[in-house]
This record gives sequence, C-alpha cells and structure tokens, in this order.
Amino acid sequence: MITNGASDTQREKLGVTGIERVFAAIFISAEVGIVKPDPAIFHLALDKLSVGADAAVYVGDYLHHDVAGAKAADITAVWLNRDGRRRQPDDPVPDYEIASLGELPALLGLD
Repeated sequence: MITNGASDTQREKLGVTGIERVFAAIFISAEVGIVKPDPAIFHLALDKLSVGADAAVYVGDYLHHDVAGAKAADITAVWLNRDGRRRQPDDPVPDYEIASLGELPALLGLD
C-alpha cells in the first residue's frame, strides 16, 4: 500500500479499518519522505517487495496521484472510479478503469 498523508492520521485509519493486515508492506509518504505522484515512492515499494514494475499493478482512486505516479514508474495503473467521473483532457490515462474493487479479480484473471 502506498498512501500520501501524515503518519499518525494514516496509521490511525489503517488501524481502525484493520486493512493493514492484508498488505505485505505499507508506505506512507510522511514516513518515507516521498509523495505520490513521485515515481520514487512506487520504486521504493517495488524494491522492498522484490517485484519488477512489469509484474506490478497499482490500483488507486486519484488520477493525478495514483494513476500518474504508477504510469511514471512503468506500473500498470488501474483507476478505481467509484463515482463514474469522466476524465478531463489533461487527466492521466489509466491502463484500466473499474467501478468497484469487486471487479479487480476478473481484471487480474483471478476469478
């Protein structure tokens, strides 16, 4: 997981939801000193997990932070577009778009 924000705020959110247990590693911008969309934070995650960019998929709901950052790091970018927003001409172009996380297994061929 890669997330922007203050460490205490993000850690609290992760603790309340319990979601941290499903991730092998968590990178919070305030803890690592790199903020999305800087591709360096994505490379840091890839290095820590010993995964090549060509084998990675990044799912995020912010075009300018998540999709732009993943694309800059040569990672397949999936835009989680829960609200059905329309991309604007200057928005980054995701490799894939899904409306819910429930669509992710089929996209990844895991269903």
